[in-house]
Amino acid sequence: MTNEQTFHAASNALEFYRAAKRYNLEGMIPVGIPSIVCGAFSVELALKAILYNEGVDCKGHYLLALMNKLPTKVRNEIQKSLAQEWPDYDQQLNNCDKAFVDWRYVHEVDRELNININFLILLSELCCRAMMERIGITSNVTLHEMV
Repeated sequence: MTNEQTFHAASNALEFYRAAKRYNLEGMIPVGIPSIVCGAFSVELALKAILYNEGVDCKGHYLLALMNKLPTKVRNEIQKSLAQEWPDYDQQLNNCDKAFVDWRYVHEVDRELNININFLILLSELCCRAMMERIGITSNVTLHEMV
């Protein structure tokens, strides 16, 4: 993957994070499925940008597979932050694993889907933050302030 392709993935990860977060602004009517799809795609793109930067080729939409390819330090930092708020971190992450595929085609899924949008948006924020640190993207606005 070229540096330009890595930067495009990173830029898009941030844009999809903003969209997911905007769909869930406090005081607004939440827009469920678009927020889930944008959040999951943001996580996917942020993870792929980190992996591309590390020289790891990766494909697919499954978040667990991408998380497992991350450098251990990055994966552990994300897990530690999320597990502080969600003791059932593994289950929450499992629920997010195929979110980009499942929730885009929710009308075709023949099983019950369960996802915690707050977990997903924080996962997206943490992945984007790790991505920015790893590939050297700076901003005068924190991710939490982005909307």
